[in-house]
Amino acid sequence: TQKLYASAGVNPVMGCLPIVIQMPFLIALYQAILRTSSLQTGTFLWMNLSQPDPLWIMQILATLFTLGTSVLSMMAQPTRNSSSWLMMIVSPVMIFVFSITLPSALAIYWVVTNAFSMIQQLLIQNPFKIRREREAKAQAEKEKNGHSSERTKKQPNGVNNNGRKQDANLSRQYDSKSHRNWSQAAWLAA
Repeated sequence: TQKLYASAGVNPVMGCLPIVIQMPFLIALYQAILRTSSLQTGTFLWMNLSQPDPLWIMQILATLFTLGTSVLSMMAQPTRNSSSWLMMIVSPVMIFVFSITLPSALAIYWVVTNAFSMIQQLLIQNPFKIRREREAKAQAEKEKNGHSSERTKKQPNGVNNNGRKQDANLSRQYDSKSHRNWSQAAWLAA
């Protein structure tokens, strides 16, 4: 597996880069919440911003939006591998666990950030449109290959594609699948 990564120029650790980049911002936000006195006593809707959401609504929303963002980004990818499936499951679980214990202001941050990410993906990089285009292209390629294979398909009982009888020598040349022999057989049969 490592040789494959090296030959393709892929570093599997780079998948963790977005999470690592966000960590300093999350730590700074957490410290800002803890050290700001107005946030210690401040509320938003039903939540105390310095305490975890007691109704678990923000935790669930943060988890669902994170999962939705991951699913949309995977839909746009042409191939799916096991590491991306694992990240798609692990990220929302980690967000859920963290949002249970951390202040609800962080859960609000995750909800808003992932909601905007989902909207951005749907508007700019619409995975449904990309998937439809990819399937249409694959279908067109399949039909193109299907028609070309029908034209060169061998007919039974020594009959060529034009419906004419071939002699045994030409059938052997046709079966060899050599381009030179095939074109020679077609020229002689005509």
